[in-house]
Parts: sequence; structure tokens; C-alpha cells
Amino acid sequence: MTGGVTGGPALAAKSWPRWLLFCLQLSLGIPALVHASCPRPESSADMVLAGEALLKNDFPEGSTATFQCSVGYVRDSGQPDITCNEGKWTEVTLKCKKKSCGSPGEVQNGRFDFTNGIEFGAVIKAFCNEGYEIVGQDYRQCLDKGWTGRIPTCEVVQCEEPPEIPNGKIVSKPHSEFPQYRDIIQYECNAGYTLFGKMNIMCNATGEYEPQAPACSKGIICETPKVPNGHRIAGAPPPYKLDYFVTFACNNGYEMDGRPEMTCTVEGWSHGPTCNPVTPLFPTAGPTKDPDEDRDAKKHETHWEIIVTVVAVLIAVAVGLCCCWVYFSRKKKGTAAYNRTAPAP
Repeated sequence: MTGGVTGGPALAAKSWPRWLLFCLQLSLGIPALVHASCPRPESSADMVLAGEALLKNDFPEGSTATFQCSVGYVRDSGQPDITCNEGKWTEVTLKCKKKSCGSPGEVQNGRFDFTNGIEFGAVIKAFCNEGYEIVGQDYRQCLDKGWTGRIPTCEVVQCEEPPEIPNGKIVSKPHSEFPQYRDIIQYECNAGYTLFGKMNIMCNATGEYEPQAPACSKGIICETPKVPNGHRIAGAPPPYKLDYFVTFACNNGYEMDGRPEMTCTVEGWSHGPTCNPVTPLFPTAGPTKDPDEDRDAKKHETHWEIIVTVVAVLIAVAVGLCCCWVYFSRKKKGTAAYNRTAPAP
């Protein structure tokens, strides 16, 4: 009976709140044994709390907590559980690593750039081979469930319809609706016309034709070029036909703006350089004359020199004749006077 009386309150005390037992022990002078608790475990980028630990805020002595790998990570090694021991958690041994998404597939006529790898979070970009271009999204990203999107598509580059040329025609082109990368277009001129340029043009990787379409012509294409304050120093003489070129230089005291060489094209001269006056740092000779102008000037000066020389000679001859005439006239008069005054024999 006594055991029953004694046992009842003792058993009931076990179900009392801990804080109430702690206060009762202090009031009776009984030393209380204080057990330390642990703070809430902290998650990291590769692992988070799992199970009951997610809902708890208090972790008394002896409590356990469980971690699991974050989204996009998988368990590599170690154990997921830790224990609260004397106010500190035991060391976390769980190791998590990023998931690998594996191969993203092959890009036909292109490739993927794997600089960022193929693990969770990586982004890979697709590049097409020369003459091809991306259609749609050009990248894929590795997520928890695998690669996003579809394998990018590379389609061949196309050019517009080839240009027609005056006085000529296209004699060969591909059978497709639009010429594709590396397709060749061939031209020829009508009877009586000459082809200038290349007879074949090709659709290039940017969707343009190279070189430019040829031209068909009967005669001169470009007029004689003129550059004020400049003169021709090289190149073919007129008439100027397609692809002919001339090179100019500026006269002294001028500097050139633009390339000195000009080429005759289908649309005329490729460009027109200009000669602008400059202020010299040191005194220089006068402007350089055009060779043709200088030659004409010299011829003109030579003609005048000849005329002046002839006139001078004629004047000298006339003066000499006059002097001779005067001399002989005086001599003749002197002889006559002597004869009149001389005594008769």
C-alpha cells in the first residue's frame, strides 16, 4: 500500500512540465541539473534540413536533425544526421555534389560550347558552322530535371535571287528556289557586248553574292579623271575601260585626302581623291606644274627665244650694213675733194 502511495506521485511527477519541476527543485533546495540546448542547424547551398527538423525551433540535449541535398545536388558521401551534444551539433559529414545532365545532344552542322560544363546550373551555347545559321533558341541550361529546350537547329544560309545585268543574262544557277551557301551563278553577255568583271559569282556565308555581278559594255565606261591641284603619276592612258586604274599625286603645297589610286567600275570611278592646301613648316618651292603644262611652256619659251635671236641677228646685220655704207660714203667724198685740190702736173 505504501509502495502504491509512494509510486503514484512519483509517476505523476514524470509527466509534469520541465519548467515546473525546475521551480519545485529550486523551492525545496534540491540542486537542479541543467541540460544545454542547440541552436537551429543552418542550411547551405548544397544541403537543407529535412523531416521533423524543418518544423522544430527547439533542439534540447540529445536531439537529432537530418539534412538532405538541395535541388540540383545528389549525395556523394557521408551521413545526413547530426546530434545535439552539450550545446553543440556534431560535425556534418554529408557531402553533396551537383547533378550532371549528361550529353545535351549533337548539333547538326554546328556544335555546343561546353566552357561552363554540363552540371546543374550550367548554360551551354550552340554555334553553327560557316554558311549556317541558328533557327530558334541558341542555348540550353542544365536544371534538376535535365536540359531545357530542344537541340538547336542550324540551317544553311540562303541568298536572294541573283541580280539581272543589262545587255547580259544568267546562263547557270541552282535549281532550288533560292541559291544557298556556295552556290554559283554564271553570266554571259549578249552578242556584240564584252563582259567586264567575273563571269561567276557565289552566295557567301553572310547571304551576299561575291564578287559583284559583272557588266556588259561596248565601249568606254569612265571619263578622264581630273583632280584639282593634282596630277596623274601612274596608270593607263585614256580611254578608260572597266577595271582600268590611274594614280594621282598632289602638287607641292597640297596634301591628298583619300586613296591616290582610282579604279574604273560599272558605276564610274571608285572614288575621287582631293588635294587640299597645307601650311608648310619650312619654306618650299612653288607648286609643282603638270608635266604636260610644263612641256608646253618650255616649247612656247623656245619659240620666243628663236624669234628674239633672229630679230637680234637681223638688227646686227642692218647696223653693220649701215656702218659700212657710212664708212664708204665718207671715204668716197674724201677722195673726190682731194682730187679737186691737188695741183696739176
